[in-house]
Amino acid sequence: MWVVKLGGSLQFSEQLPMWLSEIAEHGGGKVVIVPGGGAFADQVRRAQQYWHFDDLVAHHMALLAMEQYGLMMQAMDQRLEVSDSTQGIMSILKAGKVAIWLPTRMVMQDREITPGWDITADSLAAWLARTLQAQRLVLVKSVELGAGAHPVSDLIQRGLLDRAFNRMTDGLECEISWLSLDQYTDLKAVFDGNRSLPVRLVVDNDLATA
Repeated sequence: MWVVKLGGSLQFSEQLPMWLSEIAEHGGGKVVIVPGGGAFADQVRRAQQYWHFDDLVAHHMALLAMEQYGLMMQAMDQRLEVSDSTQGIMSILKAGKVAIWLPTRMVMQDREITPGWDITADSLAAWLARTLQAQRLVLVKSVELGAGAHPVSDLIQRGLLDRAFNRMTDGLECEISWLSLDQYTDLKAVFDGNRSLPVRLVVDNDLATA
């Protein structure tokens, strides 16, 4: 099983339909998509800054923003199916299809996940990968990293990952990879085991519980 987070930066990109098509075509029975928040989450940030409502409400709204993005993806490629539960995800994969995770129900029930903007869809994807015991976590983002291993702490300092990512990957045993917007063409070869992903993230164990 792979957990693939499709970042909000893809939301209005010409690459998004290609990503969805490649995943639907070659990732059936293997992939769970985690949608980013994208422009929907940006509106939540603006509303909170304007009206100053508390982080718990903003957290709930941001999760719903991820769900809006997920529903949009499913509407764009109806070979994909949405689910808000572990059981539903496993049923979709068992049927040989690709699941899109709707996170609100599961996340709001977990006290480990504290409300706040330090936790974004990247950390939630790591949390889901740990919950589902996935074999790989892939983050698809707009920034292209050079091949090789990249410490998570460096990416956090650069603002490319949220501050909770180290903590959410504590106990996660699968490999974490990174793909940029145009790398959807690599998916088939990777799914078939004929190619490995060139960018790997290294979790800083001394920071994981910080």
